Amino acid sequence: MIVENTSNKIVGRMIANDVIGVDERAIYSYHIQVMLESVVGHAIILLIAAMSGHFVEILLFLLSFGILRGSTSGYHCKTSVGCFVLSSLACASVVLLKDLSLRYFLYCQGGLIIAMIIIFLIGAINHPNMGWSDEELKAAKRSSRVKVLILLILLFILEYLGIEKTYAKRILYLCEIM
Repeated sequence: MIVENTSNKIVGRMIANDVIGVDERAIYSYHIQVMLESVVGHAIILLIAAMSGHFVEILLFLLSFGILRGSTSGYHCKTSVGCFVLSSLACASVVLLKDLSLRYFLYCQGGLIIAMIIIFLIGAINHPNMGWSDEELKAAKRSSRVKVLILLILLFILEYLGIEKTYAKRILYLCEIM
């Protein structure tokens, strides 16, 4: 509710200052609320990660996962609390799985190949919350495939440089598998 109230106050000021029209209140309120929830949620997750000594791993995961998630869409929770809980669980799984990924590196590579094939076949999901047009969906599919290729090239570069089992590489593997 705090985020919703803050969003409504911001939009109220935008209307009062003639930045937007009254008829645009709902859409601006929604988008500002989503942005605020995202910023607050990520800040809390990064704060917890820093306090637990896993800041680098979580930051790398959020960056690489965010790159993919922006164009692949996927599951959307019904509430911001659900989204925060699910995001927190994903981050916690990265911390828990990073050591397993070192022990079972071959399985992670297999999982990465499967995940890449799925992303190349599906590309993106037009979730009702997204409401993409056919052209936007096509662009999102293309974008997600390019992003996966960029992450794959980054992994190959790390491999070529002899950086086989670094945090960065393990987090990228886990991100693409998730």
